[in-house]
Amino acid sequence: MSTARSLEEIKNNPQPGDPLYALAEVMIPGQGYWSEEDYLKLGVNRLIEYDHGMLEFLPMPTDLHQGIVTFFWQMLIMAAPGGVARVAPLKLFVEEAQYREPDVLFLFDKHDPRRSNERWTGADLVIEVVSDDDPDRDWVKKKTEYAAAGIPEYWIADPRDSSVTIFSLPEGEKEYKQVSRGLPGEQVRSVAIPDLVFDVTPVFDHE
Repeated sequence: MSTARSLEEIKNNPQPGDPLYALAEVMIPGQGYWSEEDYLKLGVNRLIEYDHGMLEFLPMPTDLHQGIVTFFWQMLIMAAPGGVARVAPLKLFVEEAQYREPDVLFLFDKHDPRRSNERWTGADLVIEVVSDDDPDRDWVKKKTEYAAAGIPEYWIADPRDSSVTIFSLPEGEKEYKQVSRGLPGEQVRSVAIPDLVFDVTPVFDHE
C-alpha cells in the first residue's frame, strides 16, 4: 500500500510529474523580493499584479466578468474613436514598484506616448469588475492607488448588486469624487467623456 509522500521528500527526490521545487528556489525570487525587472520578464498566462516586491495572483475571470469587460471595451471604442481601449492582461504602471492590470484601460489618443507594446505608463480611464474573492481590492485599495496615480476617471462594475459607479478626480486632488452611480434601469454619465451616457441594464445582461 503506497503512502503519500511528504513535501520534503518530493522536494529532495522528485519523481516524474512532481514539481521541481529545488529549481524554483534557485530561479524564482522569494515573495517580497521581486524586482520590477523580474516581474516584467514574467510570460505566464495569468493575471498577476506587482506591489512593492510582492506578486498578487488574481482570480481567473468568469463568463459574466468577460461579458462585462467586452461590453465596456466596445462602448469605449465607439464613444471615442480616436482613442484606444484595451483589456487585461496588460500591465499598467501605477507608481514606482507597482503595476496593476485593470480589466479595461483607455487613452483618448491612440498615439499617446504612455502607451507601449509591453505596458502602459498611464491611462485616462480605467475600469474594474469586482470579484467575489476580495471586493475591497477594487473598491478601496485600487481606488486609492488609481487616484494617487492621477488617472482622471475610474469605473467600478459590481456584479453583486449589478451597479456601475463612476469616480472622477478633481484637478489637483488625490482622492476620487463619486459623480454617477446606477442600477439596472438607470443611467450613468461619464465626466471624462461628456457625451457618454448609458443604461446599466445591458452591462450585466450577458445570457
